[in-house]
Amino acid sequence: MDNFGMQQGFGKAVLVPVPQSQVGAIVGKAGSSIAQVSAATGAKVSMLSAEYTNSDGDRLCRLVGSPFDVERAKELICHRLAVGKVKKRDTKPSRTFKTKICALWQKDGSCKYGDKCHFAHGTAELHKVDATEVA
Repeated sequence: MDNFGMQQGFGKAVLVPVPQSQVGAIVGKAGSSIAQVSAATGAKVSMLSAEYTNSDGDRLCRLVGSPFDVERAKELICHRLAVGKVKKRDTKPSRTFKTKICALWQKDGSCKYGDKCHFAHGTAELHKVDATEVA
């Protein structure tokens, strides 16, 4: 445990790894999600700055407080991370995904969006629109 946790009179400090892609969901708009976790658990919750990462490149979320409060905060953070992964995995591309050729790719032969582009980069990537899906 570091001196900061001891000076504040807290009993435990834990670092929770947060994938870069989910930092925004954990922090929330203007820190609102972190503030909710802190208020719900009594633990002090903060996201360390970007230069502090683990070996996998994950950002570190710091939880400080009583062992009970820290454990509750850790459970909430881990739950939010799990829900975020499920939401990402369950999202389906729109029914018009890759149904048209990308104008940038057609014009220049390249596209700044690469694999994330919603348009096809060549006829091999073109998808047909299912008539039953069209409203």
